[in-house]
Amino acid sequence: MKIKNHLSMTYPITGPFYGINLVEDALIENGYLVIIDEMSCFVGILTPTDLIQRPHKLVVDCFTEKDRLTENDTLASSFNKFIKNKTPALPVFIKDKFYGIIEKQTIINVLINKVNELQEESIISQKVKIKFLNNLSHEVRTPLNSIIGFLELLIDLNDDCKEDCKEYFKIVRNNTDHFLIIMDDLIELALMQSGDPIKLNKKDCQIEKIFAELDNLFKEEISRLKKEIILDYVNPDPSFILHTDGNKVKHILFHLIENAVKFSDKGNIKFGYQIKDKMNIEFFVYNSGSFISDKYQTQIFEVFEKNVDNFYEFTDGLGIGLTIANKYADLLGGNIHFESDKQDGTTFYFSLGIN
Repeated sequence: MKIKNHLSMTYPITGPFYGINLVEDALIENGYLVIIDEMSCFVGILTPTDLIQRPHKLVVDCFTEKDRLTENDTLASSFNKFIKNKTPALPVFIKDKFYGIIEKQTIINVLINKVNELQEESIISQKVKIKFLNNLSHEVRTPLNSIIGFLELLIDLNDDCKEDCKEYFKIVRNNTDHFLIIMDDLIELALMQSGDPIKLNKKDCQIEKIFAELDNLFKEEISRLKKEIILDYVNPDPSFILHTDGNKVKHILFHLIENAVKFSDKGNIKFGYQIKDKMNIEFFVYNSGSFISDKYQTQIFEVFEKNVDNFYEFTDGLGIGLTIANKYADLLGGNIHFESDKQDGTTFYFSLGIN
């Protein structure tokens, strides 16, 4: 802070040997009086508090010594001195020479302006960040969607293509899908943490269709990974329609099933739903081949946390799937919880109200 920029050369004054009764009205009106002697030298600053603490007849006997502001003071140190001295004004000395005074309200106004400037910069920075993330999302998705579309076209057109050739196409397609999901998750998490509101697209969606797509996707993944996992789903009513954001529901179930596949080499994975009290639907993902230790049960939904004991052990995934699933569930007005047992395996539940 450049102290001279806030210096005031006009201020109410009084003499050191004036009677208190003569200056009392001016003191109350201005909140302080600068004491200047007959040689035009600074003596001190008189405040109403001084009169209470040191009641005397003459000004010089009432005032108390107060800190000085210098060219080395910052906004913070100046404000601290005002708080410490409980005074509305302080003298400014530069190289031991009295230059004028600075009022407490001036410092407060400067601080308020600084806060407003920082807030404005923060808002601008936030808008730039959100715009960048939205643009990144578009720039990544657009070419990848084109690649996926042409891969599907190649697979359909090449009827005479050898089986291993078609298998290569599928491998590229699956890895492209996987990459797109990772990018979607990273961008979505960044948008969540930046405070950008996530839009919901609620409409009637068929649960059977969501289940079938997830079943096909993960059966291909299990086959590719050569894991001894049996995947199955339970749908008590194939015609059941739920009014919600189907993409968000699918995304939640995707991450729950993905975790079950990731942390199992063999066993059974089952997912489905049940209607509770005709008011709520409860999706579930059961995995017989994994267990979540007590150590991780309290932090499993935190960003970048993984259910691994060795910090340096590599596992697939970024550690953000459950974080995003949990945030989506909250956004939809639902919640996620789980039960885990060494003998019975782990079951994740995703409950949602039926509108």
